Amino acid sequence: MRIQRIVISQGEHPSLYFRGGTESEGRITLKSGERLSFDTYFNSFTHAKYQQYTILDAVTFRGTVKGCARVSLCTYDGKEERTVASVQTKERFSLSVSLSALSKDSFLYPVIDALEETIFLEGEYWSDAEGTPPSCAIAICTYRREEYLKNNLRILQKASIPYMDRIIVVDNGGTVEKEALEGDRVSLFRNPNYGGSAGFTRGIMEAKRAGHTHVILMDDDIVIYPEALERMTTFLSLLSPVYKNAHISAAMLPTSCTYLQHEKGARWNGAHIESLHSRLDVRSRDALVENLTDGPIGYGAWWCFCLPLSDVDEFGLPLPLFIKFDDVEYGTRCCKSAPIVTMSGIAVAHADFDGKYNMHLEYYTVRNQLIMLASHRMQGTLGCILRLMKVSAKHLFLYRYSAMPILMRAFDDFLKGADFLMTQNAEALNRSVMSMTPPATELSTLPDWDPAWRNASTPQKKKLLSKAVWLITFGGHLLPNVLLRKKTAAMPLPSARPGVYRFYRRTIQYQQASDSGYVFEKSSWRFFSCLASAVNMAFKLLFGYRRAAKSYRESFERMRSFEFWDHYLGL
Repeated sequence: MRIQRIVISQGEHPSLYFRGGTESEGRITLKSGERLSFDTYFNSFTHAKYQQYTILDAVTFRGTVKGCARVSLCTYDGKEERTVASVQTKERFSLSVSLSALSKDSFLYPVIDALEETIFLEGEYWSDAEGTPPSCAIAICTYRREEYLKNNLRILQKASIPYMDRIIVVDNGGTVEKEALEGDRVSLFRNPNYGGSAGFTRGIMEAKRAGHTHVILMDDDIVIYPEALERMTTFLSLLSPVYKNAHISAAMLPTSCTYLQHEKGARWNGAHIESLHSRLDVRSRDALVENLTDGPIGYGAWWCFCLPLSDVDEFGLPLPLFIKFDDVEYGTRCCKSAPIVTMSGIAVAHADFDGKYNMHLEYYTVRNQLIMLASHRMQGTLGCILRLMKVSAKHLFLYRYSAMPILMRAFDDFLKGADFLMTQNAEALNRSVMSMTPPATELSTLPDWDPAWRNASTPQKKKLLSKAVWLITFGGHLLPNVLLRKKTAAMPLPSARPGVYRFYRRTIQYQQASDSGYVFEKSSWRFFSCLASAVNMAFKLLFGYRRAAKSYRESFERMRSFEFWDHYLGL
């Protein structure tokens, strides 16, 4: 069976696919003496993962060249390149290697040295191992993104992905026409707009009820690499019995810069999300060595994540969190007993999140974290109050006073307990929360906006005395404006941090990928008014947190059941 094929890209970053030679129409031409190497993100072979998780004990690389060349199988561990097999050929070739003979700290790849002008035609990693064929469904949650959806469906229908039996489209927006969905394997399901958590849960439910063994949860607006899905499903078929319930998480490559890996697995420590192997330039083969080591992965994001449907039998369905932290909660719940596998070459491209910040999302981030922490007994009353003060301080010190009503509503709605969460009209609630968000400003209309600020470096850390004064004066709010800097500070919205820019009267906090942002000005009376609302909320939490947390724990089994979700979705 084919495990992984060599992919020749005609895109803007060929070094993600091959090094050396000249590509034309899917073929690579080498001059005499020239070398072609596939020690790249999409064409290297992560043999250590196959050795650890699958029944595979050997692999054969076979292919075709036109012309005389020496073909070698090599490994690289960050220190040296080692040749493990080699053959001279003029056409078809085949090289085999035992995985146990290879270092687990290296990756495998073919190298072609042209002894005369040579054309590389094709190549694949192959094995005669016989695994257990899975039955996979892809579940795509979509909301009014028909063009993205149709394009991805065309890619999926055209690709030959083994063990891919069905494509489930869950339409949260009610705008997808069934006639536009081509192919016998595509099924359309209408869903109320109860967010991504409801859309993906519906996909899981339909895949489970149809008898599939695995489901791949997928965003509608990603750029699909069909070979990544082929590798994912083939890997599933080779899993050893002890790892039959393993999960596979696709890495994310930003569409704005596809060689700069955004995330390959993640974990949450109760306060912060850590994106693993973030900002890694995967054009470098040293980066591919770094990609081999994951450390403990807590969850995989649902832009493209494969889970065994046996999870549903053991752990139930996701919680009705609308958006934000649904994948974190479900991964934390399900992936403790079965690993999450990642590897170079299993990835999708997605728009960078730095350009998507919206203030109303703070509601879901805060509320859903509280629900998760309460449901999993990860936080008590004091911890919740400290979280309130921390998140409030962040926004107040950034002059985001308009965010405080949204944050207070998140804590208030959490205190209403599980019954409120399960019976609310999530779509109406979302509209209400969005209405609390102030409108963004077009940056080009601001007389003091300088586009060069986007590329400015972050200021160096200030002296401890400056920080002490800044903290004692509540981020400068106890100081008169005459003592503050007149010039404007500018910072990106999603990554703005209190204390980087100190003692400014005015800040512009901008979207990275658009001409919009917010202008925030220091206001002492608004600061102390918002601070009073946070103190008032602290007293509410002091007397109401335990009751609310208990309601989420007592309703946890119900919230993750088919019976609840059938009723919640009106099925």
